[in-house]
Amino acid sequence: MNRANLIPDKAEVELVCLRQKAGSIEVELRACQTFSVCPSCAGRSSRVHSRYRRRIADLPWEGVPVEILLQARKFFCDQERCSRRIFTEKLPGTVERYSRRSRRSSEALSAITMSLGGRAGARLARKLGLLASGPTLLRVLRMQSRPSISSTPRVVGIDEWAWKKGHRYGTILCDLEQRRVIDLLPNRSTETVAAWLRRHPSVEVVSRDRASAFADAIAKGAPKAVQVADRWHLLNNLLETLMRSLERHRHTMSEVAMQMICKSHATSIAEEQCAASTVAAERTLLKREHRLKVYQDILGLLDAGTSQSEASRQLGVSLRTVQRWLSYGVFPERRRRVFPSIVDAYGPHLEKRYGEGYRNIMLLWEELKERGFEGKSLTVRRWLRHRFGSTKKNRAGPVTKRLKPIGHQRIGWLMLNADPLKHRYLKALYEASPEIGELAQTARGLFEIIRKRDVAAWPAWLGAAERSPYARFARNLRRDQAAVAAALQLPWSNGMVEGQVHRLKLLKRQMYGRAGFDLLRLRVLHSA
Repeated sequence: MNRANLIPDKAEVELVCLRQKAGSIEVELRACQTFSVCPSCAGRSSRVHSRYRRRIADLPWEGVPVEILLQARKFFCDQERCSRRIFTEKLPGTVERYSRRSRRSSEALSAITMSLGGRAGARLARKLGLLASGPTLLRVLRMQSRPSISSTPRVVGIDEWAWKKGHRYGTILCDLEQRRVIDLLPNRSTETVAAWLRRHPSVEVVSRDRASAFADAIAKGAPKAVQVADRWHLLNNLLETLMRSLERHRHTMSEVAMQMICKSHATSIAEEQCAASTVAAERTLLKREHRLKVYQDILGLLDAGTSQSEASRQLGVSLRTVQRWLSYGVFPERRRRVFPSIVDAYGPHLEKRYGEGYRNIMLLWEELKERGFEGKSLTVRRWLRHRFGSTKKNRAGPVTKRLKPIGHQRIGWLMLNADPLKHRYLKALYEASPEIGELAQTARGLFEIIRKRDVAAWPAWLGAAERSPYARFARNLRRDQAAVAAALQLPWSNGMVEGQVHRLKLLKRQMYGRAGFDLLRLRVLHSA
C-alpha cells in the first residue's frame, strides 16, 4: 500500500475526474486494464460485456471523507469449454470483492485494530476520519488473512498462558532464533502440543519449564529434539524446596533473629519492646492456636483413614490448603506482611527528629503538615510505633533504630547468594543449627552450578542430594536430567517466552469481553 499516491493502484485504475461535494470529496476512477482473467478457466478475455459503478470509501484527506466512484466492467469468456459466460474483472490492488471500502482503507483499519482492539480502535479511527464501529473493526480483522507462520522453526520456546488463572490455560510457542511468536494453541494438553510438533519436524531444540505435560508432549511429538529446562524455573524450584525444608526450623530462625535484635538494643526501650505483649500479639497468638487446632484435626482425620477431600469438607478448609500444609511436614507458620504507608515519604525527617529525642506525636504531625502531609496524627503514631516500638519519652537519650526481623523468603535467597562468613545473621544461624547449615550448603551448591554452568559438577551434586533431605527434589531432577544438563550447556531459555506471555496478557485484557481465541491469536501473531 502506497499512501503517497492519489490513486490506489495505477496499474488497475486511472483518474477520470475529481470533484468536491458538501463535506466530502468524490474521486471518479475507471478500470484501465486491457484484458481480464476468467476465474473459472483462467483464460484471458478483452471483450467487454457491460459497465457498472461502485461506490467505495477511501482514506480521508486531512480528515475530510473521500468516496471513490469506480467504473468497473464485466467481460465475456470466449473459451468454449468454460461453464461461465460472463465474469466481473478483479481489481485486488484497489478493492476486494463485494467490499465497500478500498483496500488501503481496510488495511489502515486492520492496523488500528491490531494495535488497539475494537472500541479503542474505533475511537482513534473516528479522530482520523475513518468512521467505523468496534464490531466493524473486529469483522475487518477477521476478514484479514492469517499471518504466515515459519514452517521451519529450529529452536522453539514453549510455555502456558492463562485464559482464567487456575481454570483454563493455552499454549504459546516462540521461535527463539527470530525472537517472535509463531503460534498460539487453545489449550495445553499433551495431544495438542504433540500434534503441533509433528506438523513441524524441523524443530531441533525446545526450551520449556519443568512441567511434565510439556515434557511428555515433546517426547511424543518431537522425540529427537533436545529438551532444555529453563534455568530460572530451576532456581525457583530450588528456592521453594529450600523454603519447605526450612519450615521445620522456623522457630530456630525466629529465635536467632530475635536474639540479634535484642542484643542490638542497649536502651531500656529496646528491652521493653522485646518483652512486651501487645493486644495485637495476643490476637495473633489466638489465631495461631486456631490454625494449629485445624492442622491437628487434619492429621487426625488422615490417620483415621479419611481422604484429603473429605477432610477438607468436614473442616471447612480448601483442598489446596490441606495439600499445601501436608507438603511442609510440619505446622506452617504465617509470614508477616508489611504494607506501605503514606508516611514513608517523610520517613527520613521523622527518623532524624525522633533520634534527636522528640517524642511528641502532635508536634511531629504539625511539622509533617507544613511539609505537605495530608494524613492524620494517628497514622503518624502507628508508623512510629511500628518503626521504633514504644513512643514514650526516653530519659536515657535518643532511641536507636529498631532492626526488623528478616523475612523467611529473604533468608532463603541470602542462603543462596550471601557469603555466610560475611553475613552476621547467617553465621549465627548456622552456629545455632548445623542442620540448617547443611541444608543451605547443599542448596547453594546447585545454585553455583546453575550460575557458573558447571556441567562437570552436576552429576556429583545430584548423587549427593539423593542422600540428603533434598532426596525428593533430586529424584525429580533425575527424571529430567537430560533437560537440566542441556540447560547448563546451551544458551537457550524461556526468558523471551515469558515476555511474550506478558504482552499476550495485555492484549487479552484490552479485548475483555471480546477476546475469542481467533481474534486473540490474530492480534498476537500480527503484532509479534
